[in-house]
Amino acid sequence: PPPPNSKSKSKSKPKPKAKIVSEERFIASKRFVGPKPGMVFKKGDDGIMGYYRDGPDPEPKKLKQPAKPVFKKIAIVESDDDSDSDEEDAPAPSRPSSMDLKDKGNQAMARSAYGEAIKFYTESLELDSKNSASLNNRSLAYLKTKKYELAFADADACIKVDPSNVKAYYRRGLAGKEQSLDKKCLEAAKLDFEKVVAMEPDNTVALKELKAVESKLELLSVVKDDSEPPLLVDPNASSSSSTTSSKDNSPMGFTKLSLEEVEEAKANSPSVVGGGGKTRIQIEEDSDEEDEEEEEKKAPPISRKIVIEDEDSDEDDDEDAANKEASDKLKNEGNKLLTSGKHSEAIAKYEAAISLDSTNVAAVNNKCLALLKLSKFVDAVQAADQVLALEPENVKGIFRKACAISGRGEDAGAEALKEAMALFEKSSKIGGGGGKNCKEKDLCAAALKRLQAKEKQAASAPAPAVANPASPKEPSKSEIQKRVDDAMKKLNSGEKKPLVRPASFAVPKSTSEMETAIRSLRADESGESVVQYLATFKAATFKKCFTSSMDPELLSQVFQSLSTSWSDGTSERNTKAVNQLAKVTKSLDIVFMVLDDNAKTAVADILGKAADQVTAAFWKKSFKKAL
Repeated sequence: PPPPNSKSKSKSKPKPKAKIVSEERFIASKRFVGPKPGMVFKKGDDGIMGYYRDGPDPEPKKLKQPAKPVFKKIAIVESDDDSDSDEEDAPAPSRPSSMDLKDKGNQAMARSAYGEAIKFYTESLELDSKNSASLNNRSLAYLKTKKYELAFADADACIKVDPSNVKAYYRRGLAGKEQSLDKKCLEAAKLDFEKVVAMEPDNTVALKELKAVESKLELLSVVKDDSEPPLLVDPNASSSSSTTSSKDNSPMGFTKLSLEEVEEAKANSPSVVGGGGKTRIQIEEDSDEEDEEEEEKKAPPISRKIVIEDEDSDEDDDEDAANKEASDKLKNEGNKLLTSGKHSEAIAKYEAAISLDSTNVAAVNNKCLALLKLSKFVDAVQAADQVLALEPENVKGIFRKACAISGRGEDAGAEALKEAMALFEKSSKIGGGGGKNCKEKDLCAAALKRLQAKEKQAASAPAPAVANPASPKEPSKSEIQKRVDDAMKKLNSGEKKPLVRPASFAVPKSTSEMETAIRSLRADESGESVVQYLATFKAATFKKCFTSSMDPELLSQVFQSLSTSWSDGTSERNTKAVNQLAKVTKSLDIVFMVLDDNAKTAVADILGKAADQVTAAFWKKSFKKAL
């Protein structure tokens, strides 16, 4: 061995490198280019030269197996209630629609559960704020619970959504009439009822409410005209002690008036001396509960105002009431004569009614109508003026004055005819006559046009130098009036207005649109117009329009029209309509509860006209609740 301190020239051997084995099975090569680990250069079986793997193929690498899934044991307990299992399998229930909630409200209304109905209608409107049926029905529910301001607001909102909704006008009128005795509220209610009557002349309920409002307005005007000046009573007088003592027991700072105060006030009031009637006393007191103690120290004593108004004596009241009752009786007798065509006799009754009660507007108004029937246009104008003096916004008075002026024709003069045209427009705007198809308005416009043309021609024509005595005379005013009267008689000779055709109406998109069409078409007593209109409906239209919010009177009209128009030639058409109605009767259950006897008779008649036993059984089952 070399010495320990000597340097060894020999180098340490390098570590052998790891043999790299190619994983390829064959490398093509035309000539040998050197050894390749694990491979041999040779000619293969297929005659191709190259490097081939020496020995068997290496085993493929094992892929890492995924972890086995972990399973958990779950205990399943079956419930006693079968409905639970159904609910698990069934999809989650969808939220009810606005119309579904409206129908629930209708069902609550049928049970007189008004609070519950209001809740459903409110939820319906939260989903669809323009659901006119929910607005209209909630207004009715508020009326039932005497929440008149809320009822008014809902009806008003319904009218904005659906201006042709008759029920909304009626309910807004009711709410306005009940919520206040203020003159403006009553006048607004009156306009609403007049709108209803104009849209449905046969609506006796609306006519009754209209008369009630007119009576309230008349009473309000009488009270206002007969009021006495206020009587001021000194609080330092001897009666003030009793007033002060009674104040403690009165709510909200109002002062009760004792008997002594009443007598003293009457004794000191010059307006009640010698009066034997009732005395109405109104007490007003200014007070501030918060600063009462400070006011007692700083401010002078509180002044109290006592207003004493004398009403008529009991005898006068009884006499006026008797006169009004007799006047109304005579007016009703005149109405019967007017209906039977006895116009002159009707006028005599109306004049007798007016002599007993000069404020009987209905009697004056009907007298004006009778005069128009007799073509006494000058007298009719005077009667209409009397109506408008009592009620300036009376829609019938406005329209009849315009008709009376129009009846005079050119003899009325250009200014009067212009006034008549303005009255026609005003009447039309507030729900009366004078619209597009008004014959009287057309006659007035034609007369005005002719008169203006004559005036223009006369102004442009040169004046004749010498008058020709042999020229024919112009007709006198009486002759012109006679010609106009004859023309009006021919016009009013009993010719009926043409019936509205079903084709005038499109297929409805709502119950309200359908009701409007049926109201116009029911003038055809044969029922053909209504059934022809129904024949244009598809199944979806029946489902959309025949709902629980439908007017029972109009549903009755549908059944009566189907029954009346049934014949051999129309049986197939009518059968189709009845079949469609039978499919939607579930939505009409509430309406069926209030059908009139005429509807029930019509339904029974329809059931007897079924073509076969299957149809008869289907109809009988569907319309069972209607009977």
